[in-house]
Amino acid sequence: MGLVVTWGWLLRKTTTLNEVSGLRIGEPFAGAASDIPTSTQWKDGSYWGASLDPRIAGKLVRATPGFGKN
Repeated sequence: MGLVVTWGWLLRKTTTLNEVSGLRIGEPFAGAASDIPTSTQWKDGSYWGASLDPRIAGKLVRATPGFGKN
């Protein structure tokens, strides 16, 4: 057929600036990098994608009435 649809679920571990620290991203920090208060969270989510064979895509474009005409 020439069409592939993919769906998946991902899990990622993120490290962010600790909200209770009072620090804000972009503001100056005088300490060492190891002194920056961070928190770690696990986040998840789903994703999807679609891929179409170029030959099929060309046929669909050519079959669309008025496409590409001035």
